[in-house]
Amino acid sequence: MKRNLIACLISVILSSHGFAQGFYNSGATISIASQTIFTVPDSLVNNGTLTNNGDLRISGAWINNGTYDAGTGVINFNSDLVQTINHNDQSFERLVISGTGEKQFLANITMSRRSSGEQSQIS
Repeated sequence: MKRNLIACLISVILSSHGFAQGFYNSGATISIASQTIFTVPDSLVNNGTLTNNGDLRISGAWINNGTYDAGTGVINFNSDLVQTINHNDQSFERLVISGTGEKQFLANITMSRRSSGEQSQIS
């Protein structure tokens, strides 16, 4: 009985550990390299500098209080739940909206294509 209880507690601890995996940048300079997929299963809060030349996939909220350098990267908001996106009026190089969840943009979104110089804005 005691052995079963311990096994049950260990499995609960291990299974719950993987569900709340957010990413919090408290002021560092972080770069996502080309051909890198960086997946954040929960929220991403950026209070530093984040340069994206890869593929950034966010399943929770995106709170950008710092600097986001879009580089040549893709940013993908991919949740089936409601996602809050506060981008601080900075631009995206390539933006992908996927998943069935509602996306709530709290600031203007500008998308630019560096190769052609085109820009568009969603308000």
